Amino acid sequence: MAILIDSSKKTTVGLDRINDFLHPVSVSKFNVNKALHTYLQTGLKTHKDQAIFQALDEVDRSYCAKLDLIPTKIAEIQFDKQNTRAIASMQSHINPGNEVHFLLAGGLILYFVLREGHQKLILQPGDRFFIPKNVEHWIDFTVDEYLALASYHSDSFDMFHSKIKYTNTHNQ
Repeated sequence: MAILIDSSKKTTVGLDRINDFLHPVSVSKFNVNKALHTYLQTGLKTHKDQAIFQALDEVDRSYCAKLDLIPTKIAEIQFDKQNTRAIASMQSHINPGNEVHFLLAGGLILYFVLREGHQKLILQPGDRFFIPKNVEHWIDFTVDEYLALASYHSDSFDMFHSKIKYTNTHNQ
């Protein structure tokens, strides 16, 4: 269940209410099915990314295809001060294109800068989230300091991330 905490510290639950508030960002549920559970239990790194993407339900793959997004990365991220991917994700940034992520395991706190100020979205496994291009955002880890994502982007992973614009909003 996603939980939104807005800039005035007001808490909102319920996907419809959260999505009304976060528009154009959106969050929805997806099915962490038996195949995905198996991949998680045996370790994502022991499987090919394409097999894991194929394990997502057809409705979720179609959702991404309708947005012209391509499967780009299956990532397991353990937070530590040496993990450059984790550190980069924790810096406020603006992406050049759209992206969709499926939270497979772990917890995630996603921050946005929208018209109403800073918004904090707490996500858990089974949450799918869409971040449109040009929306400033960054992440933080929950207490378990681990997450696993299946990600779709508007361009290849390396090309997409080479065009990110880093900002310093969340340090203010």
